[in-house]
Amino acid sequence: MMITAMRFIAEARKLVGTRFRHTGRARNIYDGCDCIGLPIAAARNAGLGTEELFGLSGNPEYQKDVLRARATSESIELLLMGRYAATASPKPTAAANSLARRVRSPLPGDLLVFRLTAAVEPEHIAIYTDTATFIHADAIGGKVVETVMGQPWVRQLHSCWALPGVARV
Repeated sequence: MMITAMRFIAEARKLVGTRFRHTGRARNIYDGCDCIGLPIAAARNAGLGTEELFGLSGNPEYQKDVLRARATSESIELLLMGRYAATASPKPTAAANSLARRVRSPLPGDLLVFRLTAAVEPEHIAIYTDTATFIHADAIGGKVVETVMGQPWVRQLHSCWALPGVARV
């Protein structure tokens, strides 16, 4: 199954205002979520499963790992490359061309990965929108917000990822 980028973004926007909760995987605005939980919740609310969102299937440990994932460089990069469950399965469980792929410039519905300080690896993930903004779970602000993609964020942008379950526009 595929969902449109606009549907994915619309579901993420419905979660704006949701409180930040580390390892949270919000089902609605009353639950909390973190930065990895936001795209998982938006996709689920749009009718797309976690395995479909990231292009993986057939590994029962994968979804457990995603639900436990922390917003760290390792978990973000491995999750997007389809190797998060590497301890259970040393190779991706889906065809390589169906995995999330790194892209040069984001389109609406793509994921953005940020490096928040120069001293650490990438540690934050967000959803790029159709209005040059992004939606993310802001730990400092304590909730999910939509933020303008201004210069401070552009400087901190590490990578952009197209998700196999979200049709690019």
